[in-house]
Amino acid sequence: YTSRAIALVYFNHKESSIISTIFTELKGKQNFIVKGVKSKKSKKNLAFFQPLQLSRITVSYKRNRDFQILNNIELTDGLFFDSFNTNNFVCLFIAEVISKTLQENIVDKPLFEYLWNLKKNLTKKSAVDKNYILFFLLTLSGFFGFRPSVERIENPYFNLELGCFVKTQSKKTVDEKNSNYLKLLLTN
Repeated sequence: YTSRAIALVYFNHKESSIISTIFTELKGKQNFIVKGVKSKKSKKNLAFFQPLQLSRITVSYKRNRDFQILNNIELTDGLFFDSFNTNNFVCLFIAEVISKTLQENIVDKPLFEYLWNLKKNLTKKSAVDKNYILFFLLTLSGFFGFRPSVERIENPYFNLELGCFVKTQSKKTVDEKNSNYLKLLLTN
């Protein structure tokens, strides 16, 4: 199959190969053995597998295989960070969170589109807001079905178990100061 793809993480494998985890539009999170990518003659560049790198891949897919075979990879729209900056750390964090939270072979097109556009927007920015990671985590919680409720947001305490704001403080609530920070994040 051929699919748009978002690189998440990779690990060295043997002398010139890597094992890469990639979020594909058509098959969800997949693991790939990429042979010879670290050799001088390789047509595949290690930069193609950097966190949140956008690409189009062609794969020889076999359902019961732990590691798929990557036939071809191409960058899309030339979107690549030229220099090392804060945005790279943000991409690394997001890629790690996504690689740890997604299940293999589960297709999630809305999440894929969100991450694809997130990376495009990050590429355009020279610097990100200091709360960007918190906004990302709140948005991601919505994709997984447990975004904090904004109903009764006027109440002073956020209840962690119920996922909403409540009037009375308990062992399950966040203090008023941090509840106010959460309110500000939820209302932008």
